[in-house]
Amino acid sequence: MILSAVYTGETLWVGKLGHAMVLLGFMSALFSVISYSLSANRDDVSWKNLGRIGFGIHGVSILLAIGLIFYAMHNLMYEYRYVFEHVSDDLPMRYILSAFWEGQEGSFLLWMFWHIILGAVIIRKKYTLEAPVMATIMMVQVIIGSMILGLYLGFGEGAMKVGSNPFLLI
Repeated sequence: MILSAVYTGETLWVGKLGHAMVLLGFMSALFSVISYSLSANRDDVSWKNLGRIGFGIHGVSILLAIGLIFYAMHNLMYEYRYVFEHVSDDLPMRYILSAFWEGQEGSFLLWMFWHIILGAVIIRKKYTLEAPVMATIMMVQVIIGSMILGLYLGFGEGAMKVGSNPFLLI
């Protein structure tokens, strides 16, 4: 007999899509770092264009992840740990915005948001040192992104947890 969990009243698609966006954002940032680094070392426009594509995918995925957290917080989806810890029924809606960056995961996502804005300005202005500067910014994005992946390094009792995923269920 196969046992299966039945969830009643829980909205699981938010967490699944949000976690997918965090993973996609991390992988596309890593791709962008590699592309921009190769562009800076070889002075190749095709690698720069690939870096821009990676940056674009990263930006969209992180903005979607932020939007999904706001959606969960606005709709008081207490099945998610981050919402449960930072939002309550008596909290006025105007304070949901500040509740977003109250926790560690929200602060990291806020940093990532501002780096996306900075990167978009650099790309739009056609800055001459775009490749090395964007490689550095995207490397920072990879490091911050690793903090919201919720990675476990090692095995068994000696495993060390790095970061925390904001889309974890309680």
